[in-house]
Amino acid sequence: MKDKHANASVAIVVLPGPTGETSAAADRRRIQRLIRDRLLLTSKEPYRKVQVEVERGPDGSPKVLVASMLRANTYTADIVKVNVDAEYNVLSVEPSSPDSAS
Repeated sequence: MKDKHANASVAIVVLPGPTGETSAAADRRRIQRLIRDRLLLTSKEPYRKVQVEVERGPDGSPKVLVASMLRANTYTADIVKVNVDAEYNVLSVEPSSPDSAS
């Protein structure tokens, strides 16, 4: 029997944009799946919740997903930037941590 990953059921919330617009339901599902597969299920750190901001280009297509990953056992968060193309394919992942600054 395969053990369930600690982050398999973490809540992923896609936040509204700066003008209050929300992402379409299909886009929200794609974003949630991307965050779960690329960030949560590959991490050994347990998380409680992830809040995702979508930064869009002038044409409205997604450019960057900024994930605020709230840790389960401490009052801290990890911020991760995921650069994506217009189809939400991952181009790069940039963790924002004290270790990555050096």
